[in-house]
Amino acid sequence: MNINVIGLMILVFNQNCELVYTDSVLPTHAQQVNLLTSVEELFEQVKYASKTEQETMNDSIKSDIQMTLKWSQFLIGSLRDLYLLKLTSNSNSVCSIDEKESMVQISQNAAKNLDNCTNQELGTINSNSDLLSNITDSAVENAEGFLDKLKSCSSKKGFTVIACYKKIIDNDVTPVKLILSQSIEDHKESYIRAFQIKSLVNNCVDFVLDDARRNLEVAYDRGMYCN
Repeated sequence: MNINVIGLMILVFNQNCELVYTDSVLPTHAQQVNLLTSVEELFEQVKYASKTEQETMNDSIKSDIQMTLKWSQFLIGSLRDLYLLKLTSNSNSVCSIDEKESMVQISQNAAKNLDNCTNQELGTINSNSDLLSNITDSAVENAEGFLDKLKSCSSKKGFTVIACYKKIIDNDVTPVKLILSQSIEDHKESYIRAFQIKSLVNNCVDFVLDDARRNLEVAYDRGMYCN
């Protein structure tokens, strides 16, 4: 047999052996795609859970704030009516008429201040929610883009797939990791801000109620003991 033919046969045999070895070591294209698809589905689930959790928390806090506003307005109205009743029952002086009008004005001003306590903060909660939703969407899109690049590697043959993966890992893993980490940090900060806003609203409402109570009491005393 011609030595060149023998050499060619050996070369073909070695190549076939390499292919068999490669196929036995590396996962198939389908296996790689299935793995990456599963990770992609996990990212989508995380995005959905994150947004749903954020929306639920914001809705709960907004509901609490609105309930606080409602009961605070009711309390101010009740205090006003109580002081008006006491003043009407216990004072016959002419100057009590002016103080009755003053009490009505005090309660109206307090109601406006209560609205100011809540309106701006409710808007801030909505803005934070929209911002976090955009950040989460952007982070997941970057992660999915990274997975798409990995999927493109899975179609390559033999050990060239390793070089493809290595290039993507070297260039893209750190940026995507930073984006996802920042998204998690933003999610945490959004939680903290939401509860801080709730605390600010409660403090503001308490201040308005205390101020209204003091002013109503002063007006009552003036109406009772004026000369």
